[in-house]
Amino acid sequence: MLELSVKGSVGISSALLGFLFIIDSRISSILKTPLQRLGIKIEQSTDLTEKDKKFLLSKTQEANETFKEDFKRFGLLALPTIIIGLVGVK
Repeated sequence: MLELSVKGSVGISSALLGFLFIIDSRISSILKTPLQRLGIKIEQSTDLTEKDKKFLLSKTQEANETFKEDFKRFGLLALPTIIIGLVGVK
């Protein structure tokens, strides 16, 4: 009986983590779109010098990477780790 309960818990946990992973990916993609659009606008701009374009594109890429790391650290996928930490405490 206990083995069935453990298998059920593992199955539910796996399904929940998979669902959270899909939602996390979708949200990050939606939130990063404005940065990608900004990069395209900078590339297409004829008013800027190549030096300015390169600088702005590097700052846009830096913001994108910072966002990605922060969302990974504090996003939906961090919830299971936090919950396991809270439940695992005796």
